Amino acid sequence: MNYITIKNYHDLEYILNADILITGDIHRQREELDHNTWNLSFDNNFIKNFSLVELNDFIKKLIDIRTEQIINIGRGPATFYLWYDEQSLNLCFDVLSGNNVKLPFGCTLNVLNKFESILKKSLKDLQSDTNYLSWENIEIVEPGDPGWDNENDEPEYILDLYVVVLPENNLTNFFKKLVS
Repeated sequence: MNYITIKNYHDLEYILNADILITGDIHRQREELDHNTWNLSFDNNFIKNFSLVELNDFIKKLIDIRTEQIINIGRGPATFYLWYDEQSLNLCFDVLSGNNVKLPFGCTLNVLNKFESILKKSLKDLQSDTNYLSWENIEIVEPGDPGWDNENDEPEYILDLYVVVLPENNLTNFFKKLVS
């Protein structure tokens, strides 16, 4: 996994230029996860001045570059997916070989066909002045409280997830860019 704190635009360029590992082998999925998973945290000063349009443009460019990389590797298709981890306040993405990939999440997934709502939520949280890790936002659960020992008391977590198979969904746009 790749953990990075985005402090400036150069850090975003670094991510765009990073190599990916696409093996085409289901038995090497763990290796792909280790290499292709990115968890982005953001410096407070940087994120306060970063716009939704800029974040949207970054993700579009990222998808275009990953599409080109997958085509050049020649082992596609591959599945690109993006999510926002509310607990860590990280915007995350990954690429795995194949389509119809069983994604490595242990919760219910709300698969989206557009990523804008994920970006809006993450940017809203990241630009907020609220300290999410303050004691006021932590609930202490003790033995005997609902949810302590009974999994049925816990509400089911649903993760919004953007998923696209590359290069199929972006192949037309990719070739248009090559021609222009």
